[in-house]
Amino acid sequence: VKEAKIERYSLFNAKITASSSSTYVGLKQDEYSNLIEKGAANESMMMPSNYSFCLLKVKDSKNVADIKQKVFDNCNTGKWICMSAEYVLAVDSGNYVALVMGYEDECKAIYDALKSKLGTVGETLERSVVE
Repeated sequence: VKEAKIERYSLFNAKITASSSSTYVGLKQDEYSNLIEKGAANESMMMPSNYSFCLLKVKDSKNVADIKQKVFDNCNTGKWICMSAEYVLAVDSGNYVALVMGYEDECKAIYDALKSKLGTVGETLERSVVE
């Protein structure tokens, strides 16, 4: 968020576990346990907010594209109850998958910061959320 120059307040970092994976990235507990080495999330403590950045380290890089698609398809864009994400973006690099939900300009700024830091990223999946 800092590198992307996004102004969000009261952010917190959380470890994504098998039991919390459906909330953060839309993966079932067994999927997370079998496919993901570790994961972390950065979200806002202040509500209402519609910002989420999640990073997953995949156990086997041959599964990256499938996991990216699954996360993109199954993430809960309305998990904040009182509001929804406007935009969803998922991208991979090596054996990492990143999921960003929020306002379109923020998602794209985080993507640009990731691409700048990582150099190479795979195919980007992105969509506007229609409620």
